Amino acid sequence: MKKKYLLLFCILLSFFPNAYSQLSDLHYLPPLKQVTNNQAVRNQAFYLSTPETIPFTVEVFEGASTTPVTVLVVSNAVPIKYDLGDGDNNISLVTNANTGIVLSNSGLRFQAAGGQKFYVNYRGR
Repeated sequence: MKKKYLLLFCILLSFFPNAYSQLSDLHYLPPLKQVTNNQAVRNQAFYLSTPETIPFTVEVFEGASTTPVTVLVVSNAVPIKYDLGDGDNNISLVTNANTGIVLSNSGLRFQAAGGQKFYVNYRGR
C-alpha cells in the first residue's frame, strides 16, 4: 500500500520539474492590515534577490500608478533591501479608515523592464 502511494507521489512530482517558487519578472503586493494601528509591525522592508548574474533594474510602483517611485538595481551578488516607513503608511499597511475599500494608491508592484526574473520578500517586525 505504501509503495503505491510512493509511486503515485513520484509520478505526480515528475509533472512539476520546473517549480520556481515566486521567481517572476512582475510581483504584485497588496496592502495589508494589522490588528492594531502602529503597534505590531514597525520596521518594514522588501528584499529583492535573483539568480541572474548580470545586474538589471527593477521599477517599483505604488498602487495603479504608471510612474515608478524608485528604480532598484539587483543581481545575484547584490540583493536589495527596500525600506518603507514604520507602521501604517497606507502603502504596505493601511489604516482603519482605508480598510475595506478599494484603494488605487496602495500596494506595491515590482517590475523588471527587461523581463529578468527575481524574488520579492516582505519582512516586518
